[in-house]
Amino acid sequence: YYPKSISFDRKWAESHSNEINSFINNRRTVLKNNFGVGSKNIFPVYSAADVLAKMNHRDMYVLQEEVPPLLHKGRKLDERVYLLIVKEGAEYSGYLFQEGHVKLAGFKFSSSGTSMGSFATNIKAPKPRGTNPVNYTIDTTEFMEKHTSPSNRQKWAEKRLEIMKKITKKIIPFIRQKTTEYYKNRQREPKYLWHLYGLDLLVDDAYNLFLCEFNGKPGVVYDKVMPREITNINRRMCDRIFLEFIARWIVDLDNRHYNDKTIVRL
Repeated sequence: YYPKSISFDRKWAESHSNEINSFINNRRTVLKNNFGVGSKNIFPVYSAADVLAKMNHRDMYVLQEEVPPLLHKGRKLDERVYLLIVKEGAEYSGYLFQEGHVKLAGFKFSSSGTSMGSFATNIKAPKPRGTNPVNYTIDTTEFMEKHTSPSNRQKWAEKRLEIMKKITKKIIPFIRQKTTEYYKNRQREPKYLWHLYGLDLLVDDAYNLFLCEFNGKPGVVYDKVMPREITNINRRMCDRIFLEFIARWIVDLDNRHYNDKTIVRL
């Protein structure tokens, strides 16, 4: 569920130029800093020299094969979906919140060059001067109904569910371990815990999906994802309210339930 990739730090990269060039193979490839935020520290690269020029001495990086993108009106896109992990007693569960959004690049896609405006699909990525960044997001359901065929819509939904199930299966043991370690010498471990993650899924030109990145603190201020009146509140407050809203919606501590039209238990 992830494009072909390798991960390394600058020390490794400095002594493995041949391996990096072999991986890139004279094609545009994606370099990402593991700690980049808002399209920062994501770079199109063509050689080991390009890679080293973009790296610092502190962080880990991912070098990733570029996926031939699905285009909407000539622009690259990806989909942001939300994954909620809930702890109830000793049980950990994952829920997929399907009312996410499609994010569009600011400029028409080019298969060459290093323009971030055509390459990055992020609300904070470069856009034409004077435009409203909100114009570059579309509610997922609306996008699928207007711009995809029923067969491609089904393929998209099935691939998304497959990826999210795989990811949930992988991360729950890790979250359980870290939670136990955190509370071991502090206090009694709470019965109920939850956390929301934002996952960006690449969509290729054959409607296959791949995991682009995993966000621990996702931005969630979009009108169709949450009530409009909440989106007008301060950004930080908005995130907190949204997280509580989703958690209480999905998990009723007295009568556990979920809405199978919008929420899918993984």
